[in-house]
Amino acid sequence: MPAGYFHRFPCCRNWPNIKNTTTVLRWGQCTLRYLLMNICNQAIGVEPKEEITNAKIHANEYFNRLVFLLSRHCVKQRSVSYYASRLCMSAKHLNEICKRVSHSTVKEVIDQYVITQLKNEIATSDKTIAEISDEYNFPSPSFFCRYFKKFTAVTPMEFRKGISP
Repeated sequence: MPAGYFHRFPCCRNWPNIKNTTTVLRWGQCTLRYLLMNICNQAIGVEPKEEITNAKIHANEYFNRLVFLLSRHCVKQRSVSYYASRLCMSAKHLNEICKRVSHSTVKEVIDQYVITQLKNEIATSDKTIAEISDEYNFPSPSFFCRYFKKFTAVTPMEFRKGISP
């Protein structure tokens, strides 16, 4: 295999920067998956142009995996790097996939998903704003209110009372 071969794969680019064993195992699994995919493609004679087409087709799969991860982890995690590492790819590559599929950045997708969840939580629960802020891992209720107002143009209390912008 030519020099620099492994650096074509997003999961191999950060290999020297990995520090804990769990991450090493996850990156190792992703590396093996990419290598096996590439070996299978070479065995059946798939040309690089077809691989690019496959990448476009599979962008929807990765986007759907991102949405699935958001549904499970958005309460505690809102960072792009977290979701990129869970999908075994760089944040840049995940951003490219999101732009291709949704015409939005990963951060915008995360924020839209979280705001939708927050709206639902505020509208349907009897929890205080401070309790929701704590549940969604915001540093303080005031930061939570600023975050919510940034995307909805109303405060959480105004939203709960039914005031629209």
